Amino acid sequence: MAVNREYKPGQVSPALAEAALACPDALSGALTLPPMEQGAEEVLTAWLHAVYARLRFPSYEPWNTAICVLLQLGIASDAMTLAELSDFIRSYAAKISGKDSPGVKCLDCGQVHDLSVIGNFTAPRGHPERDTSPVGVLADFGAVAWADAGPHGLLWLTPLGRSLAISLFFNASPHPTDSVADVIEVIGPVPAPAQRIMMQYWLTGRSAPDAVRELLAYGETFMGFAEEGAARLLAAMVGPDGLDGWRDWAAKPGYGVYARQWMEAAEESLPDSVTEDQKQLDKLWLGIDEVNSLAERGPGQFLGWFKAVKDKGGDAGVNAILFAWRLTGHPAVDRFVSLLIKAGLASEGVGDHPALG
Repeated sequence: MAVNREYKPGQVSPALAEAALACPDALSGALTLPPMEQGAEEVLTAWLHAVYARLRFPSYEPWNTAICVLLQLGIASDAMTLAELSDFIRSYAAKISGKDSPGVKCLDCGQVHDLSVIGNFTAPRGHPERDTSPVGVLADFGAVAWADAGPHGLLWLTPLGRSLAISLFFNASPHPTDSVADVIEVIGPVPAPAQRIMMQYWLTGRSAPDAVRELLAYGETFMGFAEEGAARLLAAMVGPDGLDGWRDWAAKPGYGVYARQWMEAAEESLPDSVTEDQKQLDKLWLGIDEVNSLAERGPGQFLGWFKAVKDKGGDAGVNAILFAWRLTGHPAVDRFVSLLIKAGLASEGVGDHPALG
């Protein structure tokens, strides 16, 4: 981590420290904690660091199911049924994957009884199925407890689990003085619902419009990299209070397309300076985004499409498309040109002028 931050337990008490020393991992010898003689805070801080390491926080995986479990149980402030928890995780997974797999709902209770997303957390410790279960991972550290492992069984955070939730979602949140790069490094990898909570403390250091301005300015400098998408996603999480920031960016050409897109989705009027020509360029920009995704996923398909263009319209056809794309200012166009020249589908200078020659 670039951010040098100490992770502290949300609460410090002898009872919590005793609970940490009595958690399954500690009792089995898999986790070594300081003795109580060194103080409750030392015990809990060591326990907390061990949990963070096991959760791989911060992690650059698309999402971390164990953090989803911790978040949802923390929000619930009470026990949840395993079916309810599974439905939350399944819905979130469907949202980020774009694949809806709701499962079959029970005719009696209306819930989906497929608990596969939370795995077999009742398997013996050390069993692969328990080790890959988000609930099993938290249970090994004494952070969750349950009554009945069936769909209607209840699961809840223990006092240790609540201490972990406070530490993760508040104490480990970005500070108001942190840069956008630090914010993305700390909370970029965690699930979106957790990001919304964890960025709140950072937002206290600036107005909502300024937060949007800061995030979009950072995103513009990282076009083509994962950081750009992360910055734009966090800007969208600022909410409607950031409208003035979005409006400022909507008046800008190029990268301002995403602000104009946000404002239209929010049914807000665009600045008067946004012309019809700009709206046409915006359509081209967003189309280039899709082509860029294609070029990254399947370069062969990208080159095949341009080969078809060349077969039909010759070099002039390729030039016309690239020239129109260059008018948008989209940074991916230079990459397209390099790919086409390397594949022998275009020559140096293609797209620089309206016509070849």
